[in-house]
Order: sequence, then C-alpha cells, then structure tokens
Amino acid sequence: MSSNDASLPVSDLSTILNIVAVERLIQQWLMEDIPSFDFGAAAVGDMREEAWIICKADGILAGVPFVNAVFKELGCTIEWEYREGCLLVPPVKVAKVNGPAYRLLQGERLALNIITRASGIAKQARKAKDLAQAESWHGKVVGTRKVTPGFRLVEKYALLVGGIGQHRNDLSSMVMLKDNHIWSAGDISKVGNPSSGLHPAVSLLCVTCNIYPLSRQSRWREKFVVSHRRLKWNAGRTMKRARQPMLELRL
Repeated sequence: MSSNDASLPVSDLSTILNIVAVERLIQQWLMEDIPSFDFGAAAVGDMREEAWIICKADGILAGVPFVNAVFKELGCTIEWEYREGCLLVPPVKVAKVNGPAYRLLQGERLALNIITRASGIAKQARKAKDLAQAESWHGKVVGTRKVTPGFRLVEKYALLVGGIGQHRNDLSSMVMLKDNHIWSAGDISKVGNPSSGLHPAVSLLCVTCNIYPLSRQSRWREKFVVSHRRLKWNAGRTMKRARQPMLELRL
C-alpha cells in the first residue's frame, strides 16, 4: 500500500465477507470464461510479467477482495496503491499485478468487470448518500435487492463501500408484501399473525400498497408502521446514470 492510503477513509469491509463464498464465485466465473482450452495462452507463454490496473474515469474504488481472489486463484500477486472506498481521479495507477503472462491475461477481463461495476455502484451509492445529507434528510438510504443475477454479492458489497446500507439482501431477509401479493392472496393480514407459523421467522414485515382503497391502506399503516423511514435507492430512478469508471490492465 502506497502513501496515497493516508488520505483515505474507511474500515476494512472485506472482513464481513465469507471467503469461501468469494472463492467459489471466482472459480465459477473463471470456469465459465475458460471451460476447456485457452489457445491464446500458448502465444504469450508463462514468462513472469508486471501489469498495472489503471483508472481512466473517476469512481469510488470497490470490489478489491474479489479482484484479489481472481489473481490469487490464478497464482498471481497484487499490490494496491489505494485503499478501498477512496475516490479515484484519473489517470491513476490503482494496483500492480505480477505473475505469468498467460495468467494475467486470463484474469484480466474478469477482474476488470468486477472492479469497474463495483466502483460504479459505490460511486452512485456515495452520491445518493451525499444528496440525502445535503437535503438534511433524516431517513436511511438503502439498496434494494434488484441486483444482477449471479453478481449479488459483489453489488451488495459495493453499496456498503459507497456508504449506504441494505433494505434486504434477498427474499429470505424479511417479508415484503407488495401489490401483486395482495392481488393474488386477497386478505394477507394473516401473515402478521403469530398463528400463521411465519411470525417467529419474520424480522421485519414491510407492506406496500399503492392502489387499494384508502380505508384498507390506513389499516395496513396502523398495523405495520415502521419507526425509521427508508429510501430504497435505485440509481436509475433517483438520478441520472453516471458512466461506470473505466479501468484497464496494462502490461
């Protein structure tokens, strides 16, 4: 870690990750990209090379533990010039990677996909948090479970790096009943009833109802009022989409 690190915030969030889950994800993605032969590897060989991850557009550095896992799986080493959570202003060298040339190239695209997407999400999350603070809003800015299939862990982690929390991670996190549930089930008040059998496992019951008669909405609000207001943030709906930070690997 270089001296750049002194100006940076944030505790090490990587400690909250299940390293086994991260390693399995990386192995799965590498298998998807190299299911059998990598003929390009024969062209570059196994001579040890040094490469740099270079930032070409501004963003909040995120996804470091996943990129580490990519190159570890491929037998390469990586040294970061900046700590996760800091603002990157291009052009800047973010990390140095060492290893056999063909291994560097096998990990290049996966590592860049991860760090680019995670850093873009963290940047947007930071924007949403700063906007809420600038407006003196006293609620909580949180991320929804609307994630890219297969990329949930990376994207949820990136939100935390950006400084905002979670509304729910998945369908198991809490019971959230929306219009379609109400249309399908009719009277769903039994879900909040201890006799339903669901009650012991329900940590939070969140009900949204947009087009039911006002009298019914009022009953829901009285029964399931939540003490802390939350803003479920979706970057595409609350602000103009920012271009994801461009990063590249240079040998």
